[in-house]
Amino acid sequence: MESPSEQSSPASLVGVVIPCYNYGSFLEEAVRSVEDQTIGRVAIVVVDDGSDDAESLRVLAGLRGAAQILRQANRGPSAARNAGIRALATRYACCLDADDALEPTYLEKAVSILEAQGVDLAYSWVQAFGDAHWVFRTEPLDLGTMLSRNQVSGHAVFRRAAWAKAGGYDEALLQGHEDWELWTHLAALGCRGVPIPEPLLRYRRHGRTRVFENLAHEEEFLALLRARYGGR
Repeated sequence: MESPSEQSSPASLVGVVIPCYNYGSFLEEAVRSVEDQTIGRVAIVVVDDGSDDAESLRVLAGLRGAAQILRQANRGPSAARNAGIRALATRYACCLDADDALEPTYLEKAVSILEAQGVDLAYSWVQAFGDAHWVFRTEPLDLGTMLSRNQVSGHAVFRRAAWAKAGGYDEALLQGHEDWELWTHLAALGCRGVPIPEPLLRYRRHGRTRVFENLAHEEEFLALLRARYGGR
């Protein structure tokens, strides 16, 4: 792994990790949406998870601004997210997929809730765009519900201390649902999460993305989830 070009600033309260595997065509939009946040300075870590297509390599090589770039062999989104979070020196973290984007007030509103209410996660509703248009209305984190369906956005803003307590994202989950597993683990540990009742996360639907593979393995994943946390 290459060393980051600069260290995350301790002055940043929140950091955003953007894993990228061959999504260079969307990456600049994702980074720009973080740079445009109203909260002020945000630490940004882009994790190149072994991209090998020409467009992604070109975009990654030309990425400008405050973002750090970490490079690693392709190990999957959990490993990429964990590597990016470990590179942060912030109180809070958010993982943003390279093909998605944040509305300008997302981090400010999430951090405000985290600071004022002392909860461990804050996350908005989700607005789909591209090939589909709908709004997913997230709900407060609840262990019982998480054992049957995911009620939390994958782009939640969370305390890095809580992430560390849970041991991070499960890097063995190569078939997806790694965010669902982490939120359920945090719920089992007694962590609290609350939604922001506004669609401040833009979730891009385009072609046959990884979400379709996730759905194919959902029953198997639910069995694993219930085995791990059903008795809590």
